[in-house]
Amino acid sequence: MDSTRQKKISRLLQKELAEAGEASSKTRMRRAYKGVVRDGEKLLKSSSAAPNRYRILDIVFQSQKRLLALENSDENRDALLETCAKLAGAPDEVADLRLEADLLLMERELSIKKADVKERAGALEKLIARYRDTPGEAKSLMLASQIAPKLEAFDLEMQILRTMQERF
Repeated sequence: MDSTRQKKISRLLQKELAEAGEASSKTRMRRAYKGVVRDGEKLLKSSSAAPNRYRILDIVFQSQKRLLALENSDENRDALLETCAKLAGAPDEVADLRLEADLLLMERELSIKKADVKERAGALEKLIARYRDTPGEAKSLMLASQIAPKLEAFDLEMQILRTMQERF
């Protein structure tokens, strides 16, 4: 599949996602999001090595998040986490697409471990380091600057703010 066609398909899927959010009822929204997920997964199966596969995977991820918000079920949660795991493997060139998935996986792992505040702050530091010098760095720092105070990791918060000031 050529690059122009892939971009067009990606834009169409993005449009489908946007239209799903405008549906007139929760039932129609749910069906529309499920349709976006199905279409995205079908595209991913047919062209698993396509350069835009992570963009399509991100659209599937966004649809699954919205679907889970409408219908909180084990099936939807498991599908979302499976997509998160796939997105987490995205290369640094598209790090901005994997950030939210990484955060969800990190939170899940920390919750399972019943991690304390210190462990959570350490995990957040590692996440910030993973995004250093990638397209997702600024976004990772902004999100981390919101999370750090909730963890009462004030030194980390100051470090994040200094980094943001120096680099951006």
